Amino acid sequence: MPKLPRYVFRRANGSYRYKRNVPKELRVIFGKDTLYRQLGNTVAEALKEYPYVHARIEALFELERKKPDRERALDVIRAHLGDEAADLVLARAVPEYSPLDYDLNELAYSLPGEVPKAVLEQVYQGQLKDPPVTLSSALNDYLEYKAVRRQSFSAC
Repeated sequence: MPKLPRYVFRRANGSYRYKRNVPKELRVIFGKDTLYRQLGNTVAEALKEYPYVHARIEALFELERKKPDRERALDVIRAHLGDEAADLVLARAVPEYSPLDYDLNELAYSLPGEVPKAVLEQVYQGQLKDPPVTLSSALNDYLEYKAVRRQSFSAC
């Protein structure tokens, strides 16, 4: 039997599985310590699926590491308090001293050490900070504006 790649193991039932520990800084986001993916019932199937599964898991971790604090705060709110609460925070419509305001405060108090401080502050306040304007974002906004304007002129 050939040597199995890293993160691949054979289960008691004979099938092969990809097992990857979630990095510590991402565990609160994923809500679990380990990710599993089924690779197949034979060595050939497992070796064929391995590069695809490994690349997807690596990309998932990298995507989460690069996620802006604003998006992460919204994800935390959505996961703990639901879509309606997240939508109200996104719309900047959380009334001060409302039950939702208190729920956001309690959520923030339950998360210290699990999420970055900037995320914690946004959850506590119930207000998401706008991302900083960069040259790239300004250029993208301008190109989007020109595309919309061009469409409105062609419609006339």
